[in-house]
This record gives sequence, structure tokens and C-alpha cells, in this order.
Amino acid sequence: MNISVLGKKDFDKSIQTTLQISNKNKSDIDIDDVKAIIKKVSVNDAKVMVRALNIERWMTLKGFNDEFDAESYEDLEKFTKFKQLQISVIRNK
Repeated sequence: MNISVLGKKDFDKSIQTTLQISNKNKSDIDIDDVKAIIKKVSVNDAKVMVRALNIERWMTLKGFNDEFDAESYEDLEKFTKFKQLQISVIRNK
């Protein structure tokens, strides 16, 4: 996967990092990939927001204070394959 840092913001008690993720071979990112990425970055009580680009538009899959419910997307074909993800992670210092 290609991962690039879009930005970092330093706050008093936390740091927010925004990443852009896509596959090197231009293949789609599926729901299982999204679940694995969320699990990987959700350490030490980090707050995570995930936005995904499908063939139509950007959509928020998980807000900072929400749980990711993959099953609500699995029945809808256009919500299971994505070209890019933007992930924002807020970690305490």
C-alpha cells in the first residue's frame, strides 16, 4: 500500500496525523483492508476517523467517536471497494 502523510497538527495534549492510503497496483481497498487498518492505528486510546473514496464520492466510514460497523456496508456493492482512504488519527502526547 502507498501511505503518505497529508498533515500533522500539534495540539496541547494531542497530535493529529492525517494519512492518505491507496494500493500500489491501483487495485481497490476492500472492507477487510479497512478493518485491518483501523485496528492497526487504534492503539493507546487513539481516536480514528476514516473517509473513503469510492467510484462516486468521498464518504465517512467512521467518525472519531463512532465504532466502525462494516456489516452495514457489506450488502451494498458500491460501499465495499474504495480507491483511496484518508485516515485521521488523534493520539495523546
